[in-house]
Amino acid sequence: VPIIVAEQGVVGFQSALRDVTERKLTMASLKASQQLFEGLIAASPVGVFLADSQGNRLFVNSTWSQITGISEKAALHIGWTEGLHPDDRETVLTELRAATQENRPFSLEYRFVHPDGRQRWVLGQMAPLGTHSKLGGGHIGTITDITPLREANARSAALLAAQPDGMYVIDANDRFVDVHTEGSVKDFSSPSFVLNKLFSQVLD
Repeated sequence: VPIIVAEQGVVGFQSALRDVTERKLTMASLKASQQLFEGLIAASPVGVFLADSQGNRLFVNSTWSQITGISEKAALHIGWTEGLHPDDRETVLTELRAATQENRPFSLEYRFVHPDGRQRWVLGQMAPLGTHSKLGGGHIGTITDITPLREANARSAALLAAQPDGMYVIDANDRFVDVHTEGSVKDFSSPSFVLNKLFSQVLD
């Protein structure tokens, strides 16, 4: 900055220095954190989505698209709802709307239908981000593909139902964890008699 004295013109210069090292380091740290966050989301084995304070989808990762059969672009705003199973749509939207309005966590099992007709069961979970986020609130959520677990449970239920005399499932600790009978079986008056009891307790 030039120093000007009346009738003498410029007689010197004055300068000021400001140390911006800390600000630069902070910005670099924030950028690195953002890149790490984006990398983790991209590599996540579960579907990840971001929603605004109204529940509209702002972002979904590639895993989310693979699970649902909906492209990342088509899923934005309310496009993701097009893939919901007709029998689950009303329940999902009602529960999500309530969670969004009350700013509370959400957790529900429901189905997506792929364009080719295949169905995938998911465990959908969502939590508020807080007003400090860049979204001014909003939510972050995940979907986990639980189709294999659902199918295994269905096969187990069908197997149990096919047993004419009954079937008992005992865990590694010799505790009855599942019982299927047609009336009384042997010395057991009812399934509730053995459920959650140890094998040795039932024999006593």
